Amino acid sequence: MNDRPALELIVLCGALGSGKTTLLSTFLAQRDLRDTAVIVNEAGAVGIDAAVLQAASPDDPVLLLDNGCVCCSLRGSLVQTLLDLLHQPRPLDAPPLARVVIEASGISRPGPMLASLRDRDLLPFHPAIRVVCTFDANHTLDALENDQLAQWAAAHRIVITRTDLPRAMPLAHAASLAQTLNPLAQVIAQEHLEQRANDALAHEAASQVRPQGPPTGRPQDSAVRPNGHSLEAGHPRLVVLQGRPQEGLRWSDFAAWVDDLAGLLGERLLRFKAVVAPSDQSDPLMLQGVGTTFSAPVRANAVYEHLGSRPSIIVIARDTSVFEIASELPDAPVRLSRVESRITQGGDP
Repeated sequence: MNDRPALELIVLCGALGSGKTTLLSTFLAQRDLRDTAVIVNEAGAVGIDAAVLQAASPDDPVLLLDNGCVCCSLRGSLVQTLLDLLHQPRPLDAPPLARVVIEASGISRPGPMLASLRDRDLLPFHPAIRVVCTFDANHTLDALENDQLAQWAAAHRIVITRTDLPRAMPLAHAASLAQTLNPLAQVIAQEHLEQRANDALAHEAASQVRPQGPPTGRPQDSAVRPNGHSLEAGHPRLVVLQGRPQEGLRWSDFAAWVDDLAGLLGERLLRFKAVVAPSDQSDPLMLQGVGTTFSAPVRANAVYEHLGSRPSIIVIARDTSVFEIASELPDAPVRLSRVESRITQGGDP
């Protein structure tokens, strides 16, 4: 087990018909991926996507979960399928399994799925979990469902897809919208499908992902450029908030506030990420959550230095406001303000 590389678990999600299978099959077809396996979750009983992927890469194992949505009824099946993959003997000339791509159903919410991937039986394989989500350039924000917002908010990478169709919005504009929806994500906006697939699904080290800092939008700024619109106008149900902790913040107070915030918002909380330097801790700490599922805090000295030794707290939620949160949590040790990211129709942020 000590010689086994860290296991990269890539959850590929996105709306139905947004190009997930095309992206993945393109990636599989152009690379030697003997260290990679694919798990496909389809809501229907016929595994069409699995067949497409197996045809694209006949030498790579493609497994099908076809009895429901992986985010709810299949949590046990998903973990067991991963364990079966990891424990089965590898071919003599094959490297250890280092990457598993899980293509989720378009109706999946990432939070419960990510919770299941942190199963204690998977911990010995040192899983590194990453969410990649497609952004269909043919769809407008006012047509989105809550599940799609949750997927984008959970994403580490958002990939602009279906850019070659006649009704597709300009690539730069789609990228700006995606960055507005989730300022924590790396946005992949390549014109060529092959490069797009490589950037989206390559190993972390090969992708040159840069640590994300606070959003560049100005809090409490409602100005909108001429002929443009803000995120409020594009999708009034989604809010991106940034927090400023009080001086001398203690970890216990911060953790209690996070619990209160999650309790207040419930399923309206889509994403949480914070890097803070509590006064009662020897090192800065990073805390991340998708939905109301939080990972354990980790020491984050390098990330804190990259942020200029300043705290960063980002909350992505829906159907709430700064006023509601402040009213319900009046003594909070963190002050939240709304980030207004402005986007013009021509695509320039």
